[in-house]
Amino acid sequence: MTDPALSIVVWNVEWQLPRSRSADELRRRIYAVNPDIICLTEAYIGFLPDFGHVVASSPDYGYPIKEGRRKVLLWSREPWRDFDATGDDGMPQGRFVSARTGTPIGEIDFVGVCIPWAAAHVSTGRKDRQRWEDHLQYLTGLNRMLSDRDRRTIVAGDFNQRIPRRDAPHLVI
Repeated sequence: MTDPALSIVVWNVEWQLPRSRSADELRRRIYAVNPDIICLTEAYIGFLPDFGHVVASSPDYGYPIKEGRRKVLLWSREPWRDFDATGDDGMPQGRFVSARTGTPIGEIDFVGVCIPWAAAHVSTGRKDRQRWEDHLQYLTGLNRMLSDRDRRTIVAGDFNQRIPRRDAPHLVI
């Protein structure tokens, strides 16, 4: 007898429209894994299947709101509970979703993230930030929020960092 396993797919789908040929291929590849959990970043609400359960980050991530766009979507075979789309009050909004669900290995909290890129709101969006400012603010808030958890938690999503590090401040890594 083998121990149960958990299958998770994490993918930045880069705003592919749900009815595009690229989206069809991405979904084919995702479904081929037969995942228990899917974490998509930069996705449209209608990208994921109608079966299962979806929770999403808030639509306002500081750039113009476009219908159905979310920085983070989490999908599960089982219903989600304890839904949170805010995280820590100090985190830039619209880039976080957290919820708890049953999995083949038991109850787990999932945190979906899309950490702001280095130049978020520097020359686009609100244009009121320095490079890495929102990124560092997000990481600080995420660290505060995660340090309070006493349950099994999986963090997945887009961390917007390069490996190996290039120009990122050491605080970021």
